[in-house]
Order: sequence, then structure tokens, then C-alpha cells
Amino acid sequence: MLNNLIYVRGHPDDYNEWFQNKEGYNYAKDVLTYFERLEISPSNAGGSVYVDDLPYKTELPKILLKAVKDLGFSMIDNMNTAKQGFGVPKINIINGRRWTTASHFIHSKPWNVLFRTNALADQVRFHANFEAYGVEFLYSGNRYLAKHQKNYPSAGVINTPTILMRSGVGPRKHLKEVGNSSKSRSASWRKFAGSHHYWL
Repeated sequence: MLNNLIYVRGHPDDYNEWFQNKEGYNYAKDVLTYFERLEISPSNAGGSVYVDDLPYKTELPKILLKAVKDLGFSMIDNMNTAKQGFGVPKINIINGRRWTTASHFIHSKPWNVLFRTNALADQVRFHANFEAYGVEFLYSGNRYLAKHQKNYPSAGVINTPTILMRSGVGPRKHLKEVGNSSKSRSASWRKFAGSHHYWL
């Protein structure tokens, strides 16, 4: 169950809390509708994420669910509703294989996305005002620069901080220890790194 490709939207109350100060916010309009557009279903063939039931179940879920039911807890059929209770989660797979963001892009072949396998993102490049304008990456023994107005490092909980630190974004003391100069004094790094350690 630690890595079961579980697909969970999250509870509406969490989104409501995050956006409680946003004028005009509405969960159904601003959040739920995007999940519904994202998920591939009989009523939405144009989605990008397959959401399905577990293809194989042992007797353990039945035993656990019977136990919580006997204890008086609520049972729910769909874990992605706003109700609270116990049930079997949905997972994002197709034909028994994991369906990721990469799977969607590779199969849909969007015209505005260029794929590079065996490429290594090295560091983020910044303007003098610390605004990122591109990412340097290594490919076939050469170094390239991919420029874009908006850059979002997304390399996982280990590699994202690594790339940022190679770029000079991180704890000043540690950057100095590894011979890298700091490019930002922003305290947001601590918050960013802390959240990554939390999820790690």
C-alpha cells in the first residue's frame, strides 16, 4: 500500500481553507471542474489521467473494511467524494500499468512539446534580478540552454533541490561548503526545502 498508484483528489475542506481569502472562490467551479476535465471517464474521453479500480484485490481489504464497518464507521464507494469514511481507493493505471503525466504527453504527442530522453537537467539560469529564464541541460555530451518565460523545476523530492542548489539557490552555508555561490537570500528556500523533506 506504500506505492499503490492511488489517485486522490483531496478533501474539499482543504481547498476551501487554502482559498478562504480569495474573493469569488467556489470549490465546484475553481477546483472540482478541473479534476473532472482531467480524469478520463465514460463521459470524458478527452481527459489525460486514467482512473480505475484496483484490478486485483486480496482478502485483506475485505477484512479491514468489515472491521471498520463493525466498529460503526461510515463506508463509501468513491474515495473522491466529499464524504468521509472508509473504502477502496481508485488508482491511475491502464491495462495494469501506471499512467503518469509522461505517459499522457508521450501518447498524445502535443505539437508544442519536445521530448529529450537521456538528458540531464543541470541548473536553472537567472537574470540579474533573480528571475529564472531557462534551464541548462546535458545531452549527448553537449550542454544546451532551454529558454522560457516561466520555469518550474519538477524533478522529484531529491533532484529538484539538487538542481536548485547547483543553481545557487539554497542554504548559503552549505553552498559555500560545496564551492557554489549563493544567488538568493530568499527565506522561501527554507519553506520549500522543508516541505520536500516532509513529503520525503
